[in-house]
Amino acid sequence: MRKSRAFTLVELLVVIGIIALLISILLPALSKARKAANTARCLSNLRQVATGFQFYMAENRGALPPTKQQLDDNGGTTSAAFTTASPAKADVYWQQQVGQYVARAKQSNQTDFAEAQGTVLWGCNEWEGRRSTSASGSVGGVSIFDNGYGMNANVGATVDFPALGSSWPHTSALMRAPSQGFVGRHYKIGQITSHSERILVADGHLWVLYNRTINSGGINVHPGGYVNPNTAETGGVYALWTAIPGITDMDLYRHSSKKPDRQVKINGFDFWDKGSGTIACNAAFYDGHAETLTSLDQAYHSIWMKNPAP
Repeated sequence: MRKSRAFTLVELLVVIGIIALLISILLPALSKARKAANTARCLSNLRQVATGFQFYMAENRGALPPTKQQLDDNGGTTSAAFTTASPAKADVYWQQQVGQYVARAKQSNQTDFAEAQGTVLWGCNEWEGRRSTSASGSVGGVSIFDNGYGMNANVGATVDFPALGSSWPHTSALMRAPSQGFVGRHYKIGQITSHSERILVADGHLWVLYNRTINSGGINVHPGGYVNPNTAETGGVYALWTAIPGITDMDLYRHSSKKPDRQVKINGFDFWDKGSGTIACNAAFYDGHAETLTSLDQAYHSIWMKNPAP
C-alpha cells in the first residue's frame, strides 16, 4: 500500500510565498477595477440626476430650481424685501426639488436619511459624507445636506463676465438665501448658454459649487483645497478658489488614482498640494451628458466659461 506523502516545511513555505506574491500582484489591479467601477456608477447616477432636472424644468415652465431657497417666489424678480436678515421659510435645497423625480426619500430629512443614502442622490461610492456636528442637520456625524454632489450656482458666468480677478456677483447666483448674503434670481433653461460645456452638478464637498470666502464654512472640513499656482492668492483670479488662500467646493480628487499626499500651510491653514496628485472629478452638464474632468483648467472652464489667467 502506498503511503501518502505530506508537504515538507520548505514546500509549504514555497506555496505560501507563491500565494502571497499572486495576492500582491492582483490586489492593486482589483483595487483599480473597483475604483473604475465606482467612477462609472457615479457617472451613471449623475446622468440620472441631470434627467431629474429635466423633469423639474418640464413641470415648471423651463425654470431651474435654485440651489437653495429661503424665500417664496416673487415673480422671479429681486426686490428689497429679499434682503431681510433672517430667512422667511425653512431651507429648501435643490436635492429636495429634483429628488422627487429620481428618489423616494427626502435628502435633507433626518428620518429618511438612511433611505436617501441608497438613492442616486447619494450616488457615489467614493463619497463618505461631510463631517457635521449639527444637531438638526446631521445623522451619525454626517451632514444630511451634503450628498456628495454640488449644483453650480454660477450659471450667469460668460466669457466676459465676471472679469478675471473679480468675484462673481451674488445677485446673479442661482440661489435665494438672504441669510447668507445671496438675494439671488431665477433662471430659465433658455437663458443658459453653452449647455454642453457648463456644469450642472459635479462631485462636491458641499451642496453647491460657488466661490467661497476664507471665513465661510470652515476650511478644515473641506480636504479638497489646493494652492493657486498663478497668483499671490489675493485676487481669486483662478476661480474655484477663493480669496486667501483659496479652496474649491468641487471634489477634484474623488476619483483620482493618485490623490495628493503632501500638504502646504498658508496663513495657518493646511491645503493639499496639487502637484502631488492627479485630478479626476465627475460632472454632469446642462445637455445631460456626464464626464470625468482631469485638469484644473478643464474644471475652471466648466464653471466660468473662460480660461484661467496665464
